[in-house]
Amino acid sequence: MRDACAFVTGYERARPIRDWELPLLPIAALARLTLRALITNWRAERVPERPR
Repeated sequence: MRDACAFVTGYERARPIRDWELPLLPIAALARLTLRALITNWRAERVPERPR
């Protein structure tokens, strides 16, 4: 969580996060992690010899 907070702090230096965007951050983070897992598994099925 500390890394995530550091990332958001750095991001806000370039582009402040609006109040309405804050509740969306956890949803977006979970969606991104889910997509990463799904894409990794999809690639592994297509090319089994490829390391995960």
